[in-house]
Amino acid sequence: MGTSCNKFCVNKLCKERKACACRCEGAIGGTNPTMLEACLGDCWNDPYHLNQYDSVEQYLCSRMDPQQLYNNQGYLCPGFNPLEGSAQGQAYAKQQANLDQSKKTMILVVLVLLVMVGFGFYYYIKGRKKV
Repeated sequence: MGTSCNKFCVNKLCKERKACACRCEGAIGGTNPTMLEACLGDCWNDPYHLNQYDSVEQYLCSRMDPQQLYNNQGYLCPGFNPLEGSAQGQAYAKQQANLDQSKKTMILVVLVLLVMVGFGFYYYIKGRKKV
């Protein structure tokens, strides 16, 4: 593949590919070589492929795995919840479920204790009235 921003071009197609490559290298160049190669490959196939996206970030979110973008680059794609499909997210969901179960158990224990105290108080008052 010969697409790069530094390439010398004579014909129109080469210049279009070069312009596309310059956009890729400018936006993605310092982040991840794999993402850059994917963008340059898309420039080789279609020099106008970046024009269909509002931003390079939108291009990345449509072409790359959002979880990988978040894990490796820290970029959060719109509408993507990084905790949903990850091991950290599953552990978090399990922890929240355990906390919810603990809260329910505590409420039940407190209710039982209140009922027991209520009956104890009732029998204490009832026993004092007989004397």
